[in-house]
Amino acid sequence: MNSTELQYRAFLAVVIAATLVALAPIAVAGIRGEALPAGLIDIADKSVVAFAGLLGAIGALLFRQSTADQSRAETLSKTVDLARDTLAATPPGPVKATIVNDPDQPVPVEETR
Repeated sequence: MNSTELQYRAFLAVVIAATLVALAPIAVAGIRGEALPAGLIDIADKSVVAFAGLLGAIGALLFRQSTADQSRAETLSKTVDLARDTLAATPPGPVKATIVNDPDQPVPVEETR
């Protein structure tokens, strides 16, 4: 296994653990058949909010771009922009026209690129 796979598995393990810890008091009360006290709901709510912040921080650390990825993306963007500008700035090829002495005849024009 490479380090990226291990990072994803670790992140998934943290997500599962946070979900279980946040939902454990509610699940235990449900199994016992008891009504949930207001304090328990407040604690579960606060723990879910705390774990959401923690998971956001861990996810940001795990899935951030490295400087090499960012420089590759910038280089590719500049290359695409340069190619687009070059194609837009290229003038069309010369136009060749044949002049006919008869004014009633249309002038055939041939474009070459």
